[in-house]
Amino acid sequence: MKLSEYKSYDDLPLFLNAATVAKVLGVSPSSGYELMHVVAASSVSSAPPQAAGLARSAAAPLPTKPKVGFAGAPFAFPVLRVGSRMVVPEEKFIEWVERHTGEQR
Repeated sequence: MKLSEYKSYDDLPLFLNAATVAKVLGVSPSSGYELMHVVAASSVSSAPPQAAGLARSAAAPLPTKPKVGFAGAPFAFPVLRVGSRMVVPEEKFIEWVERHTGEQR
């Protein structure tokens, strides 16, 4: 199990990328990327993948339903797309953690 490198919310940058999300949560970098990408893919409407800027691949079909998070609630991870980058605003990340753990600052 990885330990978080961050000890306080005050240490977080204004915007978190997938690698930082992984470090904060104490998970593998691939888990940080998956969390951000699964939410982005599941938030796409029922329009064809090409309309959403996604290329269809036989090896990697699009998910048909969002993955389920803690306590059976669907993920509502606050991803912000800036061009091809995906970032998470610090305040929205903190709210997401508190909502999914029941903790308050």
